[in-house]
Amino acid sequence: MLNVSTLLRDYHGVSDVFLGVPCVVDRQGVREIIDIKISGFERELLHRSADKLRNLIASIGV
Repeated sequence: MLNVSTLLRDYHGVSDVFLGVPCVVDRQGVREIIDIKISGFERELLHRSADKLRNLIASIGV
């Protein structure tokens, strides 16, 4: 298990953004995203990080 940046699809309510999360990685890349338990506060911070990253990407026109 490694913490790697991968495309999230409804990971604690976060989708369509690449963030570092715990994953099982093999020769072909991310095999599985580990769904760890997080607190409500941690979930809020995760959403804030995703929003900041989306806003940054939008600001540079990517």
